[in-house]
Amino acid sequence: TVSKDEYGNVIKQELELGGRILWISNTVARTKNVADRFSSSDPVVYHSRFVYEDRNERHREVVKLFASIENSGFATTSQVAEMSLDLAYATLLVTELAPVPALIQRLGRLARRVENANSFVPGSFLVIEPEIDGKFSALPYNEGELEIARQWLAKLPNRTLSQRDLIAAWHALDDSAQQMAAESTWINGGPLTNVDAIRESGYGITIIRAEDVTKAKTRGVTAYTLPMERPKKENWKEPYPFRGYTVASHGTIFYDPKRGGEWSTHFDF
Repeated sequence: TVSKDEYGNVIKQELELGGRILWISNTVARTKNVADRFSSSDPVVYHSRFVYEDRNERHREVVKLFASIENSGFATTSQVAEMSLDLAYATLLVTELAPVPALIQRLGRLARRVENANSFVPGSFLVIEPEIDGKFSALPYNEGELEIARQWLAKLPNRTLSQRDLIAAWHALDDSAQQMAAESTWINGGPLTNVDAIRESGYGITIIRAEDVTKAKTRGVTAYTLPMERPKKENWKEPYPFRGYTVASHGTIFYDPKRGGEWSTHFDF
C-alpha cells in the first residue's frame, strides 16, 4: 500500500513501464473523477450509465486494452468490473476499499491468463480509502462491511497471493462478523403471505432522455434507456412516460458517449 499522495506516482510509473492499470471505484461519480485527475493518460471510462450501444463499445475498449501484453493503458471503472469483464493481462489494480466478496472479485481481474509459468509475473494491487471531498465515505456500502474488509486485508499473507489465499483469509475471520441478519419476505411470513418487495430498494432509476425519444421510436426504446441515480428532490416526476420509462426533459441530463450520463448542474433537484 502507499499513501494518497504517492499513488499518483505509482500510476505514472506503471504506465511508463508499459503496464495496464485497472482502477475500480465504488461510485460512478468517483469513476469519472479518476478520469479527470488522470486525463493526460486518456483512460477508458466504463460504468453503468451509458445507453446500450455506447456501453457495449466501452466494454469492448476495456477488454481490448487488457487483451495483450503489448498494450499499455488505463481504465477507470465502477463495480461493473467485478463480474462483467474478462481481462487477461492487468498489471496493476487500484481499488477503493469495498466489502470482502467485492474485493475478491476485483482482485480476480489480475493475471487471469498464464501462457508460460516460468515467465509469469503476478499483478500488483493497491487498496485506497474511498473519499468524498477529502472525507471518508463508505457509501454505497456501510462502515461495518468496510471494517471487516480492513481486517481481511490485514490477514492476507505477505507474498504472492492466489485466489485460494483470498478465500482462506475470508474464512479465517470470525463467522459472526461475516453474517448479517436480514428479513426475508419469502421465509419470515411463515404461513402468511405478505405483499412486499423481494429485493432491497436501490437509488437508481432507468430513464430515457427526451433528446432520444424520436430515435427510440424507430430503433427501439431499449437502445436508449439510461440507468441513472434518482434525483434527490422528493416526489420528482417528469412530464410523461414513454413505453414504460420516465422521460427526462431536454437539458436535464448531460450525455457524453465516452463518459456516460450525468444530471445537468443546471437541473433543479
